[in-house]
Amino acid sequence: MAQADWVAATLTSVPVAAVYSSPLRRARQTAEPIGRRLGLAVAVDGRLAERMNWDGRDKSLQEFLADWDRASRQRDFTPPGGQSSRAAGERLGNALVEFAARHPGETVVVVSHGGVTADLARNILGDHEVSMMAPGVIEGGIPNCAITEIVAEPAALQVRSLAAPTWDPTS
Repeated sequence: MAQADWVAATLTSVPVAAVYSSPLRRARQTAEPIGRRLGLAVAVDGRLAERMNWDGRDKSLQEFLADWDRASRQRDFTPPGGQSSRAAGERLGNALVEFAARHPGETVVVVSHGGVTADLARNILGDHEVSMMAPGVIEGGIPNCAITEIVAEPAALQVRSLAAPTWDPTS
C-alpha cells in the first residue's frame, strides 16, 4: 500500500478528472487510495483486466507461466482462459481511447496490470522500441505501481513513458 500512497501523493499536483481500475483485487487496492486522496470515485472497467490470470483451479502455476511465456513470445497465441498479447493490448487501447473521449483534454488515472500495459505498448511502439524504453519489460513485466504515461492524440495513442519508477507531472 505504500506504493499506492506514493502514486496518490504524486498525483495530487495534477488535476485528475477520473480514476479507472481493473476489477481485479490488486488493481482496486491500488486505485482506491488514489481515488480517496484525489476525492474521486473509482470506476471499475473490465477492459483493464490482465490478459490472463491464475487462480490455481484449472492448471498448475507452472502451466500458467508456460502459457504466459508463450503468449508473450507468440503475440497471437490465445491461451486457454485468456487472450492473446495482441488482442489484450487492443482491448486496453480501446478503453483508453474511450476514456479520452469522455474526458477531452483532461488527465485520467488508469490502474491496470503490467502484462496488458506492456501488450499495449508493444502494439503502439513495437518490440524494439519497448525494449529500448524499458529494458526487460517484455520478458519480466512492468513492476507494481510503475507509471506509464499514454497520451491520446487525435490520430493515435502515444507512449510518453513506460514502466517509470518515478514520475514528474510537470515534465
